[in-house]
Order: sequence, then structure tokens, then C-alpha cells
Amino acid sequence: MSKAARCLAIFIIVSVFQSVTGVGEPARPLRTLTLDQARELALAANPVLAALASEVAAAAGASRQAGAFSNPELTVEAEDFGGDHPAEVRAQHTFSISQGLEWPGKRAARRRAAELAGEVASFDLERGRRDLVAKVDRAFAMLLGAQERLAITGENARTAGEVTAAVAALVEAGEVS
Repeated sequence: MSKAARCLAIFIIVSVFQSVTGVGEPARPLRTLTLDQARELALAANPVLAALASEVAAAAGASRQAGAFSNPELTVEAEDFGGDHPAEVRAQHTFSISQGLEWPGKRAARRRAAELAGEVASFDLERGRRDLVAKVDRAFAMLLGAQERLAITGENARTAGEVTAAVAALVEAGEVS
């Protein structure tokens, strides 16, 4: 293959490459985003973390409630009303209030179990945060790699354009036919 045919082949290949890929002009970034900003945005908008934070709040409420005494019970009983009783018999009403007693240590054990459940929820939230930050870091690294590849591809396209212009100048000057 002659020198002129090789130059023409390069010219055609570069032209086709530029038209197919659209790499003639470098892409303009819409906005600059730092890794810290990406992390903050992801942590603020993640629904899984919001659910885990709600679980931590629920566990804190359960822990407070586990330390409380049981509620007293009010009972109302009515006897001797209606039916076949004579009119002079009046209904009897009994009101009573009762309070349950727990075995020693039961309330403390219930409280400790609730505290441990709260700690588990806190650990789950922290694990979720760390997992999300790791995902954001991986995605950010992949983005930086893609930007570098795009810059290299743009540079290759510019170099190919310069080669094309040089070959065209050689053809125009009559150096090659």
C-alpha cells in the first residue's frame, strides 16, 4: 500500500470515528461535584437510612417505656339489676383498682433488653451509613475514571483531526496524490 493510500485510509477512519462517536467537541461539565458533597447528598436523601434512623428512634421510645411500671387497672362490676328481682332490690356496683406486681429483676431485664435492641438499631444505622459511603466512593472513582477516559478519547480525536489536517495539507500541496 502506498503512502498516499495509507494517509487517505487514516483520514477516512478518523472522519468516521468522529462522526460515529461525536467526539469532535469536548463535553462541558454541568457542575463540579466533590466527593464530600456527593457523600452528603447521598446521606441526606437515602430512604434506607431514614428508615434505620426511625428504627433507632422507636428503640429509644421502647427503652423508655420498658422502664415504666405497668398501668393500674380499674374494674367495674354490677349485680342484681333487671330480670325477675323485686322492685325494692337495687343494683349493686363494685369499683376496684388493682396494680400488678412484677417479680424482682423483671423490669430491669426488660429495660436491658430494650437498651440492647436500641444498640443493635444504632449499629445497623451506622453500618448503613458506612455501606452507603462506600458505594458513593466506588461510584465517584468510576466517574473519575470515566472522565479520564473521555479526556483521553477527546485528545485522541484532536490528534486524529490534526493528522487529518496534515494529510489534507500534504494532498493539497501535491506531496502525495
